Amino acid sequence: MLIQQLAKNFEARKQLPIEIFEVRNAVIKLGVQDNIIFSAEDMDPANCRGAFYQFTQKTTVYGESNLISLIVYSQNLTIPWQRMVCCKEVVHVLDKQEGRTNKKA
Repeated sequence: MLIQQLAKNFEARKQLPIEIFEVRNAVIKLGVQDNIIFSAEDMDPANCRGAFYQFTQKTTVYGESNLISLIVYSQNLTIPWQRMVCCKEVVHVLDKQEGRTNKKA
């Protein structure tokens, strides 16, 4: 499983915290994404702390498509919460399609 492969990247790590960009880079290295972008947004964390959107983007008019994930998170959260939300959303990038939903429940 991809989540186990991701965890192996950090299992021997003694120095904490593991920075979110390190998790992002490890996910990209697994080959499931071409890029992951983080975006802090002014949103009410009582309604939504974070979410991710995936889309493809062509490199040139007739070029290959890159798979991009945009992770948005509330800038109104504390830094530790921002880290938690971003890491949680990055891990969702590894979810199989049948395990995803766009419904709140």
